[in-house]
Amino acid sequence: MRIGALALQGDFREHLAVVDRLGHHGVERHNRARVAREQYAQAQRAAQPVKHHRVDTKKPMFDLPTPSFGGGAIHPAAAIFVLIFGVIAAWRLRRIGLIS
Repeated sequence: MRIGALALQGDFREHLAVVDRLGHHGVERHNRARVAREQYAQAQRAAQPVKHHRVDTKKPMFDLPTPSFGGGAIHPAAAIFVLIFGVIAAWRLRRIGLIS
């Protein structure tokens, strides 16, 4: 099937042909104008500088913008302590024969 300069093949040929003929039945299509408006607005927004919405710019709550280390749920020193303690516990349990 040919619609304009496109040759269509597949299961949706009939659907595309019906959509193409909607203009003949009084159904208006506004997508081109809407898409052009949206692309124009996107270009305008891209040209503007980034807006910062931070509320404490005059007097920051913290000295540093991000945590100096870690930032997760466990402090790195605590994780190392737990790891060392776990290795020692596993070594002692193997030594007395409770685990193999």
